[in-house]
Amino acid sequence: MKLGRIEKWFMNRPQHAEQTINRAERLSHFVRMEGKQDFLEVGCGSGAVSNHIAQKYSLNVTGTDIDQDQIRLAQQNSGNLANAHFLKADATNLPFQTSG
Repeated sequence: MKLGRIEKWFMNRPQHAEQTINRAERLSHFVRMEGKQDFLEVGCGSGAVSNHIAQKYSLNVTGTDIDQDQIRLAQQNSGNLANAHFLKADATNLPFQTSG
């Protein structure tokens, strides 16, 4: 479901980006993030967490969101990071192959 105008304003504020990055950092202590791992963020919004992970940990990051406006914003915010990619996708039907 696409966000409304007020929801987008709230979700795209710098304070929200900082809060989500801080939450991701606290959770990162439970996961080994190193080497050429892949990282998927479903519902990436403005891409704050995806871009942070791509930059800090050098992982191959894919951020997805159902809202094309949010994908455009995430791409703009990426500063053309080579290891951060964003695509419009529905969380219930992700366009990735599963192994096994």
